[in-house]
Amino acid sequence: MVHVASALFVVVLVVVHLTDKEYLHRPLSTFRDGPAGWVGYVLFGLLLGMGAGQGWLFVRTRRYAGLIVPVLCFALLSFVALSPSFDSVHIVASLVLLTLVFVYYAVRLYRAGSLWLFAHLAAPVVIGAAAVPILSYGVVQKGLILYFVFAVNLDCLIIMDRLRLPSPEDFERPKPKDKFSYRPKVIYRRYDHPRKRSDGSA
Repeated sequence: MVHVASALFVVVLVVVHLTDKEYLHRPLSTFRDGPAGWVGYVLFGLLLGMGAGQGWLFVRTRRYAGLIVPVLCFALLSFVALSPSFDSVHIVASLVLLTLVFVYYAVRLYRAGSLWLFAHLAAPVVIGAAAVPILSYGVVQKGLILYFVFAVNLDCLIIMDRLRLPSPEDFERPKPKDKFSYRPKVIYRRYDHPRKRSDGSA
């Protein structure tokens, strides 16, 4: 369910941008405004489907403790999807949602001791730097959303034991084996019979 919803989200998002280039600079929530507002609701519906699928995987694998943040993110996403685009509460909720998802995966990578933590921390910087020539918040926001879609899919693969993130131990060099040192064996001769004396007596 998560992978299907993610693929459909990417396809719809690409098609919308190819159809009208003005969507490039617009935040995702503004896609609901205008005559083609149904496109925005479809995109938000697919994101909610991803969140529901991820939550179901947590329940199915009995990871109830890890459900707190995904459920909170699902609630925030539902509010963002239904609230007016330029409402102050909507804007704050959308920023809190992006920050919460980013911190959530940063903490999980840190606890797992994964080296992917550094790539995760650098992702917003890279996306922001790529959008500097355009100077568009919409590009940055949708770039972060696509990155989080990718992260959710990886997370689901890990939950289903289809993927394992490399740990620091995987990059450690194997310890050199001890060099073989030759030790000559001392063979002691065993006398089965008592040695005879020179006078012939035992």
